[in-house]
Amino acid sequence: MPKKFRLFLFIFIIYPIQSSFAEKLYLVKYGESQYPSSLTNRLSSKYLKLGWYFYYFEKEEYRILIDAGTVDLNQVQKFKIKNYESSEILLKKKGISPESITDIFITHSDFDHIEGVLKFPNAKIHIQSLEYNQFKKSTYYKINKNLFLKKEKNKLVVQYEGISTLYEMIKLIPTGGHTIGSQAIEIKTEKSHYLFTGDECYFVEECKKGIGTFSKALYSPRDNSIFMKKIIEYQMNPTLKILTMHDPDLEKVIEVIE
Repeated sequence: MPKKFRLFLFIFIIYPIQSSFAEKLYLVKYGESQYPSSLTNRLSSKYLKLGWYFYYFEKEEYRILIDAGTVDLNQVQKFKIKNYESSEILLKKKGISPESITDIFITHSDFDHIEGVLKFPNAKIHIQSLEYNQFKKSTYYKINKNLFLKKEKNKLVVQYEGISTLYEMIKLIPTGGHTIGSQAIEIKTEKSHYLFTGDECYFVEECKKGIGTFSKALYSPRDNSIFMKKIIEYQMNPTLKILTMHDPDLEKVIEVIE
């Protein structure tokens, strides 16, 4: 008699694996304009074309903005920003809800970088203490003081003094050149390496050469110069990408939300 064989039924359950390499970076364009070259880091004709941008970065559970755009239509008109659209509407077009944003890293508190933060109710705002104290003197803060106080109470405003490292991939680097508490944001993952300069420099090619924003648009030319020397050192790493907040050439190399 042949031996009896038992039939074993193995059930394999395959779970989706979220790759640690899964990440996205978008350049979010909320307008464009002509701008005096003397206030940038490229001395050319009297005016140059600028994009008005912030960035969206996504990795695993993090939904991050680098700056947040503006909501001030008077400033939009003053700077003759064309094709303006608010930050939360632009992200919604890409299927990104304002409520899903976990963190906003503010390079500095000029109107076009910080005013959009209130459109993202659950996001932590990361900013240098010197810059936040300066921001508190602004008309925008005073008009929306109760909303900012609520964020502060709920620990959704995080202030730093000096270099800080967060989430094992983000480094905040005080620069202090463009404004009193401006900072650069470095993101380094298994896949990518970015340095967001804020307005310490405007055009990437000039940034790479160590040419910072001209002194007319600086709080501290000395600190700007120190940071620009660091940028030259940074480029010893060939994987690093220098990203600014206004260079229209970036639209050629990064996916744009507009």
